[in-house]
Amino acid sequence: MSIPYPPNCTFDVYRGFNPVDPYSPPHRPAALSRLSAHLRHHVRNGRFGYFAGGAAAGADAPLHWTNVLLVGLGTDLRDAYDGQFVADTIANGDTVMVADYPVAGTCCAFVVVLVQRRGRGTPGDHLRVCLDRARPSYKTACPDPTQGGVTVPCCANALPTTLFATFQGVFGGCVCCNGFGVTLTWTPGMSVPLVGPVDGWTGSGTWPCNGGSVTVYVWCDTGSDTWTGRLLFADGYETAAIGFASVTCSPPQLVSGFISLFSTGGTEGCGVPGLVTMTVTQ
Repeated sequence: MSIPYPPNCTFDVYRGFNPVDPYSPPHRPAALSRLSAHLRHHVRNGRFGYFAGGAAAGADAPLHWTNVLLVGLGTDLRDAYDGQFVADTIANGDTVMVADYPVAGTCCAFVVVLVQRRGRGTPGDHLRVCLDRARPSYKTACPDPTQGGVTVPCCANALPTTLFATFQGVFGGCVCCNGFGVTLTWTPGMSVPLVGPVDGWTGSGTWPCNGGSVTVYVWCDTGSDTWTGRLLFADGYETAAIGFASVTCSPPQLVSGFISLFSTGGTEGCGVPGLVTMTVTQ
């Protein structure tokens, strides 16, 4: 499937929007980088929905955009629109950085207002993305999409995009995992079993107790601003949610409480039920 007009720009996508400083997006590095699309002005049409609900419906729920971006189907762009009767949380919309706009050598930031699918089921199936433009950063290149730390609600400081989880057996037959480690990589929208898509760190390794794989997930629960983790083993055994008994943000160090491993002959290969701890550092 393709967009109906030829690409005329390249752009990067960051999760979330910082209205105070759009050129310092809340989550870095970029979730998507150096994509091509067709960008065009749409100011006149973009005002049709502005304060459309009127005072009785809640005039603080505007739908307003300045530009339209046409992108290929499957491009993971996320908007903040939540209906005309519910005030949208603009910080939840993605930030789009467009290079050489509106003039060469200038970076322009946009917030994603609304994502629509156009031409569904036809050869022209694509996404139409309504954007609201921030003031261009004139004669300034766009931020390097590969650089910068990650900011999550659980910590005030930026965190590395790569973390490391190490394990220690504290009870039962799981001493075989002592010192075992997994590299965790920042993965926006990672799919956690029984939880769904969340932004966090994940990685896999070979569990030393039985040679099967283990996948580690660590993220900041934005609903409670607390760190959470899970382990998923090769045969589908999944631990309960992992809480962290000790948390330091700078430098990052998360020490879990006891993690129960119940399998006696399969998943964890501990021989008997056991307890382990997980420590996450940079």
